[in-house]
Amino acid sequence: HDSPSGAAARITHDWVERSASRPPAAPAAAIYPADGSTIDGTQIAFRWSDAVDEDHHSIDDYHFQLSDRQDMKWPLSPSFNKLISRTADRGKARFQVPYAGLLNSNETYYWRVRAKDEHGVWGSWSDTWSFTPRAPAHPLACEVRLEPARSAGRPKDERGPAA
Repeated sequence: HDSPSGAAARITHDWVERSASRPPAAPAAAIYPADGSTIDGTQIAFRWSDAVDEDHHSIDDYHFQLSDRQDMKWPLSPSFNKLISRTADRGKARFQVPYAGLLNSNETYYWRVRAKDEHGVWGSWSDTWSFTPRAPAHPLACEVRLEPARSAGRPKDERGPAA
């Protein structure tokens, strides 16, 4: 590092090898929103099919990601890169967007999920699914015209005398 103090840093990577447990299969289907769909609203409860574990281990967690990029290179924000066990949807094949308005209307989004079994083995990512929300959007091309002589202003599109 480039610290002027010359302090030392140690980075340690830990992992656990697991060969006695096969990873769970990726969730097979997007339930809601369906792949390629257009939906109403932006406060969405994402749902997907349960992952299947060939070893009959229980599914302990899901990892959900949402991006505005089809290649899923970056999640849209930390709000959309979640371990479901750390949300109110713990134990379910579901993720609820916490607030309306976190997504833009008429923009295509992409999402995927992977599962972890009770032994801590993560499976592969699901296919990447897409959807487009339709909802009220923020105003575009807003402008206020000031009338300095009157110390007043009015929206650009308002007709008639300024108040």
